[in-house]
Parts: sequence; C-alpha cells; structure tokens
Amino acid sequence: TFSLPLWKVGYDRCKKQKSLFYSAFIFITFAPVRIGVRRHETKNIRPASADRHTRTPLTFQPTRLMGEQNVIRLRGVTIYHTDDPFGSRSEKKLLQQGELILSDLNFDINAGEFVYLIGRVGSGKSSLLKTLYAELQLIEGEGYVAGFDLRKLKRREIPMLRRRIGIVFQDYQLLTDRNVFMNLYYVMKATGWKNESEIRKRIDEVLKVVSLEAKGYKMPFELSGGEQQRLVIARALLNRPRLLLADEPTGNLDPLTAEGIIRLFQEIARQGCAVVMSTHNTALIEEYPSRTILFSKGKIKEVPVQTMPVSYTHLRAHETVLARSSSRKARSRRFRYKRCCRIFNECPHKRKPCDLSFIVARYR
Repeated sequence: TFSLPLWKVGYDRCKKQKSLFYSAFIFITFAPVRIGVRRHETKNIRPASADRHTRTPLTFQPTRLMGEQNVIRLRGVTIYHTDDPFGSRSEKKLLQQGELILSDLNFDINAGEFVYLIGRVGSGKSSLLKTLYAELQLIEGEGYVAGFDLRKLKRREIPMLRRRIGIVFQDYQLLTDRNVFMNLYYVMKATGWKNESEIRKRIDEVLKVVSLEAKGYKMPFELSGGEQQRLVIARALLNRPRLLLADEPTGNLDPLTAEGIIRLFQEIARQGCAVVMSTHNTALIEEYPSRTILFSKGKIKEVPVQTMPVSYTHLRAHETVLARSSSRKARSRRFRYKRCCRIFNECPHKRKPCDLSFIVARYR
C-alpha cells in the first residue's frame, strides 16, 4: 500500500514531468483499486478475492411444502425409465422415449417409519428408489423427499439432497483398496466435513452402531458379506440422514445374517430415521412385520401383513430336505411340486385363502 493517495502521487508526478496525460493515466488505472482497498479496510474485512479458498460453499435451502413429519410424499407420480443422465433431456422427450414403469403412485412415509417394498423382479422397486435419490428424473406428479421438490430439483442440487438421505446398495460399492476407516473418512471429506476430531468421533459412533468398532483397520475383502453390508449401512448413517433407502440389502446374505440386518434397521427407525427397504425375502416380513407396499402390474398397494395370502415359513424345512436329497425322484420337479402342495395343505399354520401361485412358479 502507498502512504499517499494515488491521485496525489499522480498529481505530483504530473507537476514534475509536466505531462497531463501521464497524470490522467495513473489516476484512472490505480485509483479504483485504492478506493476498493480503503473501503474494505474501513469495514475491517478482506476483499472477496483474498478469501477465495476459504469461503463457505454454496448451500441450498430445501422446499418446505410438505409436513414436518413427512419424509416422503408422492402424489400422482408416474415413473419412466431412461438411460439418459438426470436433466440431460427435456420432460417432453423423456415422455416420448422413456419406458413407463409405475403410474399413479400416492403414499406418504413419515419419520421413524419402517417400510418394506415387495414385488416380482422388474416390478419397479429399484426404479422408485432411484427416483427418490434423483438417479431417475421425476417428470409427472408431485414428489417431495427430505424437503426437496423432485420436480424442481436441479442437477447441482442433487448432492445436497443425497446428504439428507442414506443409500444402502446390494453390491456394497466399497473402496476395495482402502480399509474400513478410510472408506468412511473419504465419504465425510467429500461431503464437506473439515474438523478432523469431529470426523473421527463420528466414524467411531457409526461403527459402534453397526458393531464394527474393532474392524476399523480391516480391508473390505477381509470382511464377511454381513460385515460388508453393515459397513455400507454405517456409511449411509454418517451424515445423520432423515431417510435410509436400502435396495435388497439381504439378497446376498444367509438367513441368520439377514435377520441381524433387519434388527439393525428397526433400531435405526426407532431413533427417528425413516427406512425404506426393498426385498424378496417374505419370511423376514413375517418374522419382523411392518408396513408393506406391494408392486404389481405397474401399480402399488398396501398389503397388511396379517392378510398375506401365502405363509412361506413352513416351506423352509422342506426346501432343506430337498436340497440334501440325492435321489432322482426327489430331484424331479413334478415330485417337488406335489410334495410341496401336500405339505402346504397339511400345514396347521397356513392362512386362508391359500394361493399356490408362488409354489407353482418356484417348483413347477
């Protein structure tokens, strides 16, 4: 900085050099910079250019058009599947070229609620989850997730939405060349955490929730399938989400490990986080009943657990016997179908009306 105002310096030089042009050049070039510096000095702040690397990132305020208890609210929603990235095409082109998956979706999910999504393969469960975390663009109806309007959501706002929800993938998607701790550490750094002590404290908290506090130094390939799934759940809980989306988290697990994952989800739901889980394991729904939504023929409907048409629990012992049997007759499809129907009809715990379509599709 100069000790004298620049216009004065220019004026003095003008008197010495006898050049009015030189004085005008000095004044026009440097006076605005000096005036800007003096204005910031009077406010006791630095110019914006000096704080370019330390400014807080831009944040987006979610739309408050839904109830405070509603984590998910869908009204008249139609879901189209397309391979184009979010926001890359107009809604008109998506309607023309997209494949219709689900239509007329109307439901609410509140904080602390545990919801199952059931249905056949290709019925639209994963497409709904992708729409909720903005992998697929919503082009018809009204949809609100964690306070964000999915119809008005812009591409740059997607990371802010995903910081308010947690996603549990069936195929884990872990960093295979990093240990358990670093898998969580990189996620926190990428989502805006700065304080090292707070990062380590939060990692210890989520690892304790999923009972992996002693496995922080392990590599993913050194963990069992159930432990890797619990690590994915811990990763989803890092930012204290309002909503947890799980896409068939028990599909690759044995029954005992799957029950442990369900109990963990129930504990998370009791703490106020809504949990939405897609599954094909109806035996788990019978053992751990909760609100259930059935996907069928492009529509959805609520299914009370007490009125589910088929009881699958009594088939597990029979499946084990068939799996261990080595005779040609026992391996026969027709024999398995007849045997299964007989066991079903003799089962004292069966529910009326009985529906053998599941048995026909699986054993015939």
